[in-house]
Amino acid sequence: MMDKRLLGVAFIGGILMLVAVFGDYGFPIVNSLWDVHDTGILTSAILVIFGVVAVAGLGMQSIGATIPVGGFLALISGIQHYRMLSALPNLAEAHVGYAIWLVIVGGILAIIGTFGLRGPPPKVRW
Repeated sequence: MMDKRLLGVAFIGGILMLVAVFGDYGFPIVNSLWDVHDTGILTSAILVIFGVVAVAGLGMQSIGATIPVGGFLALISGIQHYRMLSALPNLAEAHVGYAIWLVIVGGILAIIGTFGLRGPPPKVRW
C-alpha cells in the first residue's frame, strides 16, 4: 500500500522543477536554462513526473526508482548552479534567481515524496 499524498508531494516537486527550467537563474548573459540548453534539470523533472504517474496511476512499483533519482539529480544540479553563481568574480552582474530555489525545493520535495512508495508497516496479529 502506497501513500498517494506523499506521491502528490513528489509530483508537485516535479512540477516546480519543470517550471524552473524556464525561470530566471540570474546568469549574466542568458536568462534561463532553456537558453543554455542544460537538460539536467529538465531530465530530472521528467523522471519525477513519469515515476509518479507510473506508480500512482498505473501501479507499476518497479518504475518508482525514477523518483528519487530525479530528485537527487535536481538537488545536486541546483546546488552546483548556486555555487557557480556565487563564485563569479563580479557579483554586480550575477544574482541568484528564483529558479535555482525552485529546483532545490522541488528536488527536496521529490526526495520526501519517495517515502510514499513504501507501504505502512504490517500489523502484528497475535
